[in-house]
Amino acid sequence: MIYKFDIRYFLGKRIVNLGYRCNFNKVVYIGTENIPDDKPIVFAPHHRNALIDGLNLVNYSKKDIVFLARADIFKKKFVAWLLTGVKVMPVYRIRDGKENLGKNEEIFEGCSRILKKRNRLCLFPEAKHNPRQTLLPLQKGIPRIVLPTEALNNFELDINVVPVGIYYTAKDKFHGDVYISFCEPVRAVDYRAEYEQNPNLAINNMRYDIENKLRDGMINIKNESYYHFYEYCIDLCNNDLAKSSYRNDKAGKFKAIKAIISRLDDLYDNDHPKFLEITNNFGRIFSILTLHGFSTKDKVLNPESILKVVLRYLFLLITLPISFYGFICTIIPILFNRFLQKKVKDKQFIDSLRVATGILVVPLIYIIQFIIFGCITKEWLMALCFLLSMPLAFYFTGYWWGWLLGNIKMSKIIRFKRKNKQEWDFIKSIAKI
Repeated sequence: MIYKFDIRYFLGKRIVNLGYRCNFNKVVYIGTENIPDDKPIVFAPHHRNALIDGLNLVNYSKKDIVFLARADIFKKKFVAWLLTGVKVMPVYRIRDGKENLGKNEEIFEGCSRILKKRNRLCLFPEAKHNPRQTLLPLQKGIPRIVLPTEALNNFELDINVVPVGIYYTAKDKFHGDVYISFCEPVRAVDYRAEYEQNPNLAINNMRYDIENKLRDGMINIKNESYYHFYEYCIDLCNNDLAKSSYRNDKAGKFKAIKAIISRLDDLYDNDHPKFLEITNNFGRIFSILTLHGFSTKDKVLNPESILKVVLRYLFLLITLPISFYGFICTIIPILFNRFLQKKVKDKQFIDSLRVATGILVVPLIYIIQFIIFGCITKEWLMALCFLLSMPLAFYFTGYWWGWLLGNIKMSKIIRFKRKNKQEWDFIKSIAKI
């Protein structure tokens, strides 16, 4: 069965976790105390970043996790074989054809067997990808699996549904940060009396409770009319708030963003004139930044010293050969990844594609280059050093380019502050929540 040991999962998890960690600058897990070790668990994350959302959980969990994914990605036999090996099962939707919906019964039975073995399961309760930082209405899939399974076992399994909020500081970029928030679990046993009286009502209520806990535990911008305004406020204010109010908290940025959203929601509901005043002020800030070629994500409020920028340029110049070496060694997979990105119609898979290229293509190219180098030079020890140096140099190159682009932007910010002091003072005084 899919929950038994599988060498594909055993090896794949370790390789994937390495590639996953290299993709992010910082990975922060919040609320891990909400995950019971001795209970069957169903993770219920919201879905923003395709395959990366699942890897966030695989990287954390020491126990294997079985995932449910949309059935259309199982069409090719090799892909289906590979996905089954890494413990992914298909779920059929109406768009996959009404004739296939009956297959879900077999899938749900498999999920029940997994939970009976006290293994871990993961379903994305929104049932579709949502690039925005907003929770979509949840579907009934999780309660329809969990409650009948508990009922068949006299509600003695004590299945815990753990909602999971995920926040990416730079969702589609290399070396961003990710915050994974495990919310307070929803216990199936709490719905026993209700389920025995009215199963449909219990399923709906459980879905409602999962949705509420997930909404409370994630970064959720529910105000659709002012969605982009909320994003601007978060970009401009979260770093300062995190430093001032959550300085020694590893999840400080995450908590600061939630505090900003909560403050704006409160103003919108209880002091609408003040809310509109803030939107007008931030609108002026946005106009100023756009006029000078900046965005709200740039660190305009906190320019660094000229000395620090100059020293960083000096460091970048000194380490340029290392960056160039790493780039040249990896130019083939870089070009290959860019070629694939142009072929991908669904842009939600861009980040996943980059990680997959790093896991599968980059090591293969390095090994080929190692063999060629060894065959040409006959110096296999030197070839081994060459092999070990390539990934280290390329990893450094990723940071090097980030530092270079950041330093160029910071140079522009310093020049903006010096030449447009009045506008900068206005932004500094107004960009507060």
